[in-house]
Parts: sequence; structure tokens; C-alpha cells
Amino acid sequence: MAIDTRAYLWALEFDPGGLAALMPTVTDTLSATSSASGGVTVTLPRKYIVVTSIQITPLSITSAAPSYSNLTLSETLDNTMMLHCYDSAGTRIAVPCSIAITGVPAE
Repeated sequence: MAIDTRAYLWALEFDPGGLAALMPTVTDTLSATSSASGGVTVTLPRKYIVVTSIQITPLSITSAAPSYSNLTLSETLDNTMMLHCYDSAGTRIAVPCSIAITGVPAE
């Protein structure tokens, strides 16, 4: 049996999001109202390492399709996202919404 004496270089990559996925999560809820003129910046209630779920529920009797964009996470700065709501024709509408955010808190 031969013994391998060659040196090998190993590249290790640290993925904080992958590690954070193993940590306990919290779910926070907040309210915000979308705008008919553009996206609304919503400041999240805490700082997160990673967000695993965002559920947006329109609080109106009309049909609305809510969505979000520009989710910004930071352990030191405010965490934010942009809220959008559209009607069935694809036109932006102003609608009060309930937002449930699940993620790993940074604090």
C-alpha cells in the first residue's frame, strides 16, 4: 500500500446565509400601505442575518397583487424592502397591507 505524501490546497468558503439557515428564526408582523405612484420603502422591525419568508396580505376588499423588491439586510443599518401592489389590470394601487417576515435575527 502506497502512502500519498502530496500536499493539497483546500478552498473553504464561508456562507453566512447557509449557516444562518440552521439558526432559530423569528416571525415579525408589521403594517404598511402601498402607493399608486411607486414603490414604498418599508423599514423592517429588526435587523436580520437572513430572511427565509415574506408574506404580504392586502387588507382590502378589492383584488390586489402585492409584491416586494430591493430587500436590503444589514447587521448594522436599517433593514428595508420596497412594497408594491397592483390591481388585476397591472396598475399600481394604494392598499394597506399586513407583512409577515420570518428570518434569523442579527441581535
